[in-house]
Amino acid sequence: MQLHDGRYVSLGTDDKVEFNKAVAFIKATLPSSPEDGMRKSQLMERRTGPDEEITARTLDRALAWLVKQGDVGEKQLMDQRGKPKVYWLAYKPP
Repeated sequence: MQLHDGRYVSLGTDDKVEFNKAVAFIKATLPSSPEDGMRKSQLMERRTGPDEEITARTLDRALAWLVKQGDVGEKQLMDQRGKPKVYWLAYKPP
């Protein structure tokens, strides 16, 4: 619940609140170019303050959703051990 314009508004379930927090964190943290793309582990290391509550599982779900929406780019590094994925903010023309 959150007080908004003098009324309390439901923010949804705890999972939904954490998911929305993860989406906002990802959008605020990822670079805007594939060359500077970040691994999920790097995102996890950047969590501070309230963002530290975001779990790896929720971060995975939020990344997958953002990639599907076209808001985040994803590339798997086939030439590196473990074939990690890197992420960046995808450019969306207005």
